[in-house]
Amino acid sequence: MRMPTASYRGRARFPGLHNDSIGSLPALLIAVALAGGYCGAGSARAQDEFRLLDSPAATPAKIVIPPEGEPGEPLVISGTIYQPDGRTPAAGVTLYVFHTDAKGVYSPDQEEGKPPKPRLQGRVRTGADGRYEFRTIRPAAYPGGDTPAHIHAGVSGRGVRYWINDYWFADDPLITPKQRKRVDGPEGSGKVIVTLRRDDKGVWRGTRDITLKKAETTP
Repeated sequence: MRMPTASYRGRARFPGLHNDSIGSLPALLIAVALAGGYCGAGSARAQDEFRLLDSPAATPAKIVIPPEGEPGEPLVISGTIYQPDGRTPAAGVTLYVFHTDAKGVYSPDQEEGKPPKPRLQGRVRTGADGRYEFRTIRPAAYPGGDTPAHIHAGVSGRGVRYWINDYWFADDPLITPKQRKRVDGPEGSGKVIVTLRRDDKGVWRGTRDITLKKAETTP
């Protein structure tokens, strides 16, 4: 199957916003990522909770993930996170994302067969309007594999903490017709295919809204 094309000549530049770096992925998060199929499978189970460092109130709703000059095609993903009713914006929710670089690797020192050590990762925290935006570069598929390029994500806050469906991209030739038909499952079931459009500055832009699950209550 043909690998997706990617431009390595471009350099990501997002002036006006600060890059967000949160250090190494917590060990327990990595363990759950493995259990949920994040090393190569591109999917996770909704019931798998994950550990995420509490996001301080100062965490912005808009971030730039890659460092200045990161190779790759600039990408902006934005959307609104809603409460379980699907209508009311959810404030104070942290969205954590991580992905490969333009060569399909998480980190230059990544060991084959080992848990991912994502270099490109970040978190946003919604305000009263529930809006979020992260600016990064288009990730590439794993080298030599047939898993479509994707962005892993999880949400926490308002009594919930779980993986949500991966971000996939509609123009990715690695997505099979069968996979395109199986994207309507609940959050955590696999993936959401996002349609990207390139603006006049060459930046890919896509939108994805997220509806939170109901928080579990203890009798």
